[in-house]
Amino acid sequence: MTLANAFGPGFFRLVLAGFVMLSHISALNVGEPAVFVFFMLSGYWVSLMYLNKYAHHPQPLRVFYLSRFLRVWPSYAAAVVLSILATGLVTGNTPYQLLAGLPLFGVASHGLDALNVSWALDIELQFYLFLPFTLVAVRVWSPWVVITLSMLGAVVGWWLYLTIGLKTVLCYLPMFAAGMLLAIRDTTFSKRFVTLSTLVFIIVIAVFFANDTLRAFFIKTRPSPFNEEWMTMALMLLLLPFVAWNVRQKSGWLDAHFGNLSYTVYLLHFPVIALVTKLMGGGLTPTEKLILPLAVAVVSVFFYSIVDRPSEAFRRRVMKKQFGKVPA
Repeated sequence: MTLANAFGPGFFRLVLAGFVMLSHISALNVGEPAVFVFFMLSGYWVSLMYLNKYAHHPQPLRVFYLSRFLRVWPSYAAAVVLSILATGLVTGNTPYQLLAGLPLFGVASHGLDALNVSWALDIELQFYLFLPFTLVAVRVWSPWVVITLSMLGAVVGWWLYLTIGLKTVLCYLPMFAAGMLLAIRDTTFSKRFVTLSTLVFIIVIAVFFANDTLRAFFIKTRPSPFNEEWMTMALMLLLLPFVAWNVRQKSGWLDAHFGNLSYTVYLLHFPVIALVTKLMGGGLTPTEKLILPLAVAVVSVFFYSIVDRPSEAFRRRVMKKQFGKVPA
């Protein structure tokens, strides 16, 4: 097995989910950067998926929306319900009000988030909703026009959020747009450029940690000297060449499982961490915190086996029937 195959796209997504988990068991602010890279990857993979598969169906919007709904929502809904019930069992106080987050749309704005990470799934669904229409423009406009408009869209998005509390996909449009451009323009970089740009990214992050003022950007307990979302987008876009390289690596059956498992880890890690911490009496020492990733891993694999995999198998059967109706 080569290094490229060992670090395939699926394993990369699992690593990103691990960073989100690390953010919730430590003072390190590394979860949001990982989510932003997820947005970039979504822009790439879902655009490619739509163009190569769903765009050729007689009813592309219907089958695309159905497919994305069946991939995201059933496992999400199961995780939300289980989290609420488990919280009630452990604490004696069942937060039924968090069931309001089940529709998923709007969670990023109203904050009724049983999993504490559902806001990003809300943004993802909004992206799916508008993707077929934005693809038309992205395929025609120059990359510089797309980048400029995505940045203007982000300005509008953050203005909406800061003025009326409405958080939309516009806030993170540059990340999605970067992934879309990778897919549509079939952008590639030389191995030397990927290596150098990744090294630059590592050096920049090291500089942030080495400087007492800049370090606050990655430490949740200290006020950041920057707007965190804008700075995070800028920093993560430095990884664009690496992402362009990674998405083109071969993915075998194990890497595919890693990629699918990343969704389960993302969904369940915070409720598991919160409940295990509560059961252990809170105030865990660094050594005691080592049990948290293990607990997340065990619960995630179990949930993946009995909930997420059967749900994905059902989605595939539904899609097979949908495409089976299409004349050759």
